[in-house]
Amino acid sequence: CPLDFDLTKDRVGDDTGSGTIAITPAPFSVRVEAEGLGPPSRWLRPGSAAAAAGASVYAVYLSQGTDNPVGGLVCVLDDDLACTGDQIPNPGVTYDRVSVLAVDDPGEFPPIAEGFDRLVATNSFAIPFAPREG
Repeated sequence: CPLDFDLTKDRVGDDTGSGTIAITPAPFSVRVEAEGLGPPSRWLRPGSAAAAAGASVYAVYLSQGTDNPVGGLVCVLDDDLACTGDQIPNPGVTYDRVSVLAVDDPGEFPPIAEGFDRLVATNSFAIPFAPREG
């Protein structure tokens, strides 16, 4: 399905770029392909702590919960703005959202306030799912 840029259009106008995401729950895999995103720093909310810290890459995260999301890294977009991940960040967890964030340290799942300040695109799932290996 297409990446959803609705929450970040205020930040970058209609210059969001585009992309797709494909998720297979079993065996688990996530594939993201994007284009026209520009440098990661352009997505950071101006005046935020995230903007002060900066961003050097785009990372894809699965998360559960909206008010206090818990999640983990799936993959980091390469120079062609694509990545595939097949490692379940937190096995046994049910996920309800996949997001692309502009980050400097993709291994750290950002806290909710900073996560929003780094948000590029986010898609929620109508039915949460628990990924499974093979």
